[in-house]
Amino acid sequence: MKVISISGGRSSSMMLKIMLDNGQIDKDTIIAFANTGKEQDETLDFVHECGQQWNVPIVWLEYRSSMPKFEVVSYETASRRKGESAGRPFMELLASRQYLPNPTQRICTAELKIKTIRRYVRSLGHRGDIPSYIGLRFDEQSRVARKKAQNAAGKESEYCYMPLYDLRITVKERDAFWKSQPFDLKLSSQADNCDLCFMKGKYQLIWAIRADPEAVEWWINAEKKSALSAKRKRNAQFRKEYSYTELKHIAMTQTYLPFFEEPNVSLTCACTD
Repeated sequence: MKVISISGGRSSSMMLKIMLDNGQIDKDTIIAFANTGKEQDETLDFVHECGQQWNVPIVWLEYRSSMPKFEVVSYETASRRKGESAGRPFMELLASRQYLPNPTQRICTAELKIKTIRRYVRSLGHRGDIPSYIGLRFDEQSRVARKKAQNAAGKESEYCYMPLYDLRITVKERDAFWKSQPFDLKLSSQADNCDLCFMKGKYQLIWAIRADPEAVEWWINAEKKSALSAKRKRNAQFRKEYSYTELKHIAMTQTYLPFFEEPNVSLTCACTD
């Protein structure tokens, strides 16, 4: 058994197509997408289209706070970022943990993505380390180095393979690949899969809020609920430097906003592979 983990981004989806074309997908291969409930609508559409265009079965998963701590869903039933079930997997995690994730405690990535897929695989009877394939590229050296260190330590219950890195594929080759395809992710390469993710730079968030003010309300409400919690009151914001209420105020009232962030201000996350 092997697991191909796709994030809904261009890199991991390119990896899937390469492995498919090379005959590396068989009946024992699981292609998994873990939905946080805060993915952009375009991301969900893209994952669905990959499955349809390439005729591959993609298992859609969501975190649940009750056992077995995951649920198999579908493109049609998956939680969306807006509406009645907005961010359901994420909200269940926050209610269970009683504190918010932040750049140093990314429980959202760990629980909603990595462990949700892992629990599903374990439910099928697989024991031992899980061979997982992820979409890290050759130009993501620091992330690759961290993943190699985790592989060497052997503490993650999985061993990660990085085909794009091995093939020396960079963002340039990736973008050229998608230009040759009949479909593509309808988001800019600067956008992340998760709307208003706290790993984005401050002004990236502010520009995104200005473009879609409704989207910030979910994040504001999450911080307000966390502030009322008796557990870990210091973790009542996603970022200690500013709240989403403050970001909304800047977006709605500040006339001039810089177009560019300082170098490296937007942090990387497994959700964007």
